[in-house]
Amino acid sequence: MSDWLSLRRLIAPLPLARFERDCWGHEAAVMRGPLERFGPLSGLAEAWPAETLVLAHRAPLTVCYPRPWLRGVRPQVAPTAVYPATEALVLHHLGASLYVRQLERFDPILNQALASLRGTAGSTTQVHGDVLLTGSSLPSEVPLPDGATFLVHLHGEQRWAVSGLVLDAAARSPSRARKQRTTEVRTQPGTVLYLPTNTARLTASTEGALTLVLSVPVQSAIEPVLVRAAELLLRVEALRAPALVPPTASGKRKALAAAARAMQSLPTALRDLHPHRLLAESRGRRFLRTKGVRARFRPLPGRTDMSLLTLSPRHGPSTEVTLDATFGQACAWILAQRTGFWEQDARLSLGIEVEALNGLLEALEQAGLLQERRG
Repeated sequence: MSDWLSLRRLIAPLPLARFERDCWGHEAAVMRGPLERFGPLSGLAEAWPAETLVLAHRAPLTVCYPRPWLRGVRPQVAPTAVYPATEALVLHHLGASLYVRQLERFDPILNQALASLRGTAGSTTQVHGDVLLTGSSLPSEVPLPDGATFLVHLHGEQRWAVSGLVLDAAARSPSRARKQRTTEVRTQPGTVLYLPTNTARLTASTEGALTLVLSVPVQSAIEPVLVRAAELLLRVEALRAPALVPPTASGKRKALAAAARAMQSLPTALRDLHPHRLLAESRGRRFLRTKGVRARFRPLPGRTDMSLLTLSPRHGPSTEVTLDATFGQACAWILAQRTGFWEQDARLSLGIEVEALNGLLEALEQAGLLQERRG
């Protein structure tokens, strides 16, 4: 197994013990060294120019708009957008930057190198390698992943504004006495910038600069355990779902025992997560009935397998939605939930496919009957 992207190699010359004590999940750090220490990965900039990235990726790409493009635009638009690959390439030649997600899916060398990071610090199994390719204009925003991230600079030069202090591995005695709101970090080929969160902003870049963005979230391996523990320990209805727990009593006991062991193995820092937050995450989205909209549900005349849903808002014309038998039963259940409902509750109660349920919820949202509760 290749160790070109092992944690020790990424943080060198910073000792591993010091990195885990002072930086991991807490403070940003910058490590500088020769690009050649990453072996074949040092040639990614030559191997993946914009045209090659687009041809290999094929799927839609994230385009980061330059700041001048957004000035004076009303209504305001998001700083990034997803475009088909060919259109993204055209925008890149016009000055936009490209953000390509999960490069390891079509680069076997990178995928092999990432294997040495999976399991780092005993908490991470999901590691992905994204690529930021800057255009001729500075992007207004870079969609960095949430959680811990290593920015491995491979080509060109950049300048980042990082929130808070940054530990410089080259400094003999870095000072932490003076509080700083932001720290400016200059990167060049071979520089590695570690960010415990995505609190960094690109402030300057040369055209065609290429950065390998390694997302190494501290909680990535723990999150499935948290969701499963929430389903097993906080939701009685989840115990009746055959997809989550075996139907036999012994299977339930084994699942509960496994969840208990998983909860005991959680890092101390994660035990402060509130169970209501875990419950909300496991339940998915929450939907509420739109106030002032009356709903009338009746069979379609002359059709026993079809139903008609009539929505009458307080102000405005009525809307009619025709539903087949399956969606008719689902809609009848939704109308009965006058205080709202959770997405997972609907899946467990109705037993229909996830895509079909999402389509129905989206249609009822557009018709004005439901609204998703956010926050």
